[in-house]
Order: sequence, then C-alpha cells, then structure tokens
Amino acid sequence: MDAIQVARERLKIIKLLAQNGRDVAMGKVISSKDVFKSLDREVVTLP
Repeated sequence: MDAIQVARERLKIIKLLAQNGRDVAMGKVISSKDVFKSLDREVVTLP
C-alpha cells in the first residue's frame, strides 16, 4: 500500500469522525459503540 492509499484511508476515517460529530451536534444520538465499530472497520484497511 503506497502513501497515497494510506492518506485516502485516513481521510475516510476523518470524514467519518466529522460526520459523527455533526450528527451529535444536531442532536442525533449515536452510541459511541457504533462510532468505534465503524472506525474499526476503516482502520483494518490501514497497513
């Protein structure tokens, strides 16, 4: 996996966190377990 792919994967994770942050700010309740579960799925793809 090259540096560009790694950067893309990290960007995906950042976007995911940002989306969850927006949802929480708008009052949508998301359990932290779900957030971390989706993050874990993304992180698995990183080297």
